[in-house]
Amino acid sequence: MNVTSTKWHDSKWLRLYWISILVVWLLFALQIFLGWIDSFKNPYPATSFLITIMLTGVVVGYRWANLRMAAFHTDIEHLIGDGKKWYAIEFGEIFNWTRCVSLSAFFTLVASIIAIRIHIASWFPQGAMRILGGIPFVLIGTAFGACLWPGYRMSVFVYRLSSRIERLNPFASTSSGIFNIARTFVRFEAVGIGLILLFGAAFLKSPYRLSNRVILWSAITTSLVWTFWFFFTQYQIHKAMVEYKHNKQDWFSESYEKQLSLHVKHPDHKEFERLERLIALKKEIELIPVWPFDTRVLLTSVGLVLTPVMGAVIQRFIGK
Repeated sequence: MNVTSTKWHDSKWLRLYWISILVVWLLFALQIFLGWIDSFKNPYPATSFLITIMLTGVVVGYRWANLRMAAFHTDIEHLIGDGKKWYAIEFGEIFNWTRCVSLSAFFTLVASIIAIRIHIASWFPQGAMRILGGIPFVLIGTAFGACLWPGYRMSVFVYRLSSRIERLNPFASTSSGIFNIARTFVRFEAVGIGLILLFGAAFLKSPYRLSNRVILWSAITTSLVWTFWFFFTQYQIHKAMVEYKHNKQDWFSESYEKQLSLHVKHPDHKEFERLERLIALKKEIELIPVWPFDTRVLLTSVGLVLTPVMGAVIQRFIGK
């Protein structure tokens, strides 16, 4: 990876990271301080606190994703002979400053329009208190816009990586190579689901109420999007692992057919022992994994994806 460009890119995101953390908690502190001065008791303190925690989680998660993917260069070297330059370009495009900021600005504008139309944070007194109370809700749109482009480009990265893999070792440690990349994406998904649940909890603690039908369809849509993202990224890696296994099976089939033909024409004890070793090798090839995760990880991920749906269904029945 190009060290110079990485440092420049990383320093810009690092400044934004600390500024964002400071702004989020400064807004929360100012809400409490002004409320104390005006003797105003926030009727929905849990909502304000959960929104603050969620926004903090987005910022921290963003930084963590940046660091995790910056460390992929060693894993890329295991898969692609000379992939440093290629991955430097991909990494820079995933966290493209211009695109991320542009989408953040656009969704901030959209969130602002929605906030004005529904009179967001109307339980705060008029003036500075209401503005400070409404800004965190608008920042949800900012956070969504900031995550949209990296999420899309991560999918493109995995898709392109699967077609460029030159060597693959399915017996490597789960903390390196293709396994590290795949399982990191599972963690990304888990963090995303956690942030969505925080938003849902904040919404339930707020005075805003939607019909059970809207809640149900929103939860289903969100879960389906996350499920698609998970299986799309993992399936690209799965295809590369399947191709590796098929290549080994093709090689074995040719070698075994030759040895078997030779043994039929010229029966020999040594040749028979060689066939037995080949059969043992066949069993080992059949055990080559074709998914970069085990069943436990898969079930955990599916459970995380289905949690919002189950919550919505329970909410709907409770509403009845």
